Amino acid sequence: ARAAVRVLNRLLDREESARERLKPFAGRTARFELPPFTLLLGVDETGRFMGATGAASVTISVDPAALPAAMLDPTALMRNVRLSGDAEFAQVLSQVLQRLR
Repeated sequence: ARAAVRVLNRLLDREESARERLKPFAGRTARFELPPFTLLLGVDETGRFMGATGAASVTISVDPAALPAAMLDPTALMRNVRLSGDAEFAQVLSQVLQRLR
């Protein structure tokens, strides 16, 4: 999880608008499930990610069968996602993560 947090925050450091979009969700947690992996990320008050524990505000599950198509078309991955929990937080996360380069 620490490596993922470092990489994502490095990308966020270049995208002030993305951090600004995440700031209102400080204290919330997202659980990303891509079997067999699970990643729990929190949002801090600066709009950056941090490692987290406990219950998630939103769970985003990705179908592993979608990974090969996502290599050619990253938006294909988003068509094979299941969301549960805080829909507004999930939408902002999706938008921010899709725009990070």
